[in-house]
Amino acid sequence: MSYTFPSAPSTSVPGVYPANTVTNGNLVPVNDLVVIVAQSTSSGSAIDGAVVRVFDDADANLSCGSGSPAAIAANAAFTANPNVNLSILCIKDATSGAAATATIYVNSVPSVAETDTIIIDDVQIPFTYVPNGTDTVTNVAIDIYEAINAYSTSIPCLVLTPDGPSITLNAKTTGVWGNAINVSIVTDATNISLESGFSSGSGSVNLGNYQTPGTYANTLATIPHSVIINALGDSSNTANISQILAFRAGPLEQNYAVQIQAFNDNVFSSASALSTFAANINDPRTSVGYIAYATSGSIPKTSGPNLSAAFGALIPTSSGITVNYPYDGLILTGVAAPSYTDYFNGSEQNYLIINGVTPLITKPGNQVVICRAVSTSNDSNFLDTNEIRIIDYVDSQIVSGVKNNFQRVTLTSRVLNSIASNIFNTTVSLEQVGILQNTGTYKSSIVATLDPVNLGQVDVTVPVSIVGGLHVIILNININI
Repeated sequence: MSYTFPSAPSTSVPGVYPANTVTNGNLVPVNDLVVIVAQSTSSGSAIDGAVVRVFDDADANLSCGSGSPAAIAANAAFTANPNVNLSILCIKDATSGAAATATIYVNSVPSVAETDTIIIDDVQIPFTYVPNGTDTVTNVAIDIYEAINAYSTSIPCLVLTPDGPSITLNAKTTGVWGNAINVSIVTDATNISLESGFSSGSGSVNLGNYQTPGTYANTLATIPHSVIINALGDSSNTANISQILAFRAGPLEQNYAVQIQAFNDNVFSSASALSTFAANINDPRTSVGYIAYATSGSIPKTSGPNLSAAFGALIPTSSGITVNYPYDGLILTGVAAPSYTDYFNGSEQNYLIINGVTPLITKPGNQVVICRAVSTSNDSNFLDTNEIRIIDYVDSQIVSGVKNNFQRVTLTSRVLNSIASNIFNTTVSLEQVGILQNTGTYKSSIVATLDPVNLGQVDVTVPVSIVGGLHVIILNININI
């Protein structure tokens, strides 16, 4: 039952008559701030551990290092949602491990002109060679080096000066994340080959303890950003950030946020492996997306950090949806589509969803979209990513209304009634924007009382009914023949 305030009467009798109109004007605007957690390089201007606001790719390259994992992830976020309010937690190549490497090899000098394509993640680098009769394999290797180096701001690896016929690619920062960089060569000839894909990367970023000042974790525990994109490229820090989010959501902090991360099958080779990982995280504030490219061959493949950035950029309301609308079908602009052999069928999509993993699926036109954004929580009440965001939104609106009106007051029965009335008015406003429902039913249950033990404390119970999203429609079609 919705609550309706009385309208103005039609009367000629002298007097004062109430005609209350409640709008959503007393609601606090949503301003979702998004932060990418990713590694930067030494060429970036931002100091290690700084949270920098970026407005475009140029800002990200300047602050985090041209072509750094952080800058490339920022590009993916802006591509998916140009309106995203984005910052980056810059982590300066923070592992003590090694950078992953790969090797391209020139087997022989092409005898005829040829055009090849070197693919690094989802970036296609054309290489055209025209023989002149005097070139050596070293000359060809130098030409390949120059072709790759021209794309240095778009790829997560450095190309080293060739050593004879060998061209070495180094991940731009250390860590196991680099082992998942995709590299392949599309060629009709056998002159150029991939000698070895990315491997030998070791180490992971240590975010530290959120209770220890000066750590990256402590920064994440205090910043006001409501969407944290984990673009570190491996699974080692997901649980740590989940613990940080639980701390932030506590009653003393009230600093609500969600963590968004995504992987391709270079990191988790199967849906079952990622489902086990999600079950161990078991957090309504953490969502993990998944896409497969395993049998797609030599095509562009979006990396895990960039998948995370694109997915996370669509979570805030700047993506054009309100806080309680589902994310089903939102397009991940810029994400490379797999070949049809890697599409998730309906059973696979359902398996991922019920096991806490968000399927990233391909629609006609090779558009990768969110199938259904779900959390890793084992509690079905928190299946959808936006369930916890709705609860956070309702909490923050009610708390803001009370804070703004009852900071310096005495404890009288009138004040107790006013607190209850203020809260009810907020719930009505939330119903008007489609967040809550049946607020009139709960009006009499919103009562403010003095706590019998703690002096100066008021206890209020606020029952509400949240409006959920529509996901599944079952059509029972009776066909008469």
